[in-house]
Amino acid sequence: VALKAMRGVEQVRAELEGRVGLDLEHVVGVKAVFADKETVDADGEEWKLVEAAAAKLGIEAEIKPGLPGLIDAHFFPIKHETGQSDTLPFAYVLVLDYADSTLKHTIDHEHIAGEDFHRIRYIANNLGQALDNVHTNGSIHADFKPHNAAFVGNDWKLLDFDVFCQQSKSFGSKTPSSGYCPPEMAKVLLA
Repeated sequence: VALKAMRGVEQVRAELEGRVGLDLEHVVGVKAVFADKETVDADGEEWKLVEAAAAKLGIEAEIKPGLPGLIDAHFFPIKHETGQSDTLPFAYVLVLDYADSTLKHTIDHEHIAGEDFHRIRYIANNLGQALDNVHTNGSIHADFKPHNAAFVGNDWKLLDFDVFCQQSKSFGSKTPSSGYCPPEMAKVLLA
């Protein structure tokens, strides 16, 4: 598995809700979601919305004590040892299916661009089907870029749904990457 540490509930909900109704053949699956006991109100409305989104995916949603400290200790050992803290703590962790490689890594290190046309066609076909699955479900990924496509098993899949939104609805508080969007979206983001 892979772990994704997250700070905000809105992005956690988008990660979960963005996958509802999608075929796991096209997206990296979420196995579980955990929240920090000291940060998240177990009886609060936000946590209930996370639990509901997790239930739609048929996955576990659980509150655990001491999550930010565990995250800092494992992901940021030097920061944890020195006690430095310049940002909000990570209050959530998503457990995801493990991916072998991202498309960004493949482009940078395997030098397929302009060389391996069969592989490029295979990748484009897989990701085109994945985006079609998202769009057919009435959603948009909203952050499609080489970092957010991963090779899992024998297929390329989408990941990172924390900017996801329904078609004709507004984005949440996190905006898509401006470097990987169509010009009409860049105009909206940079206006």
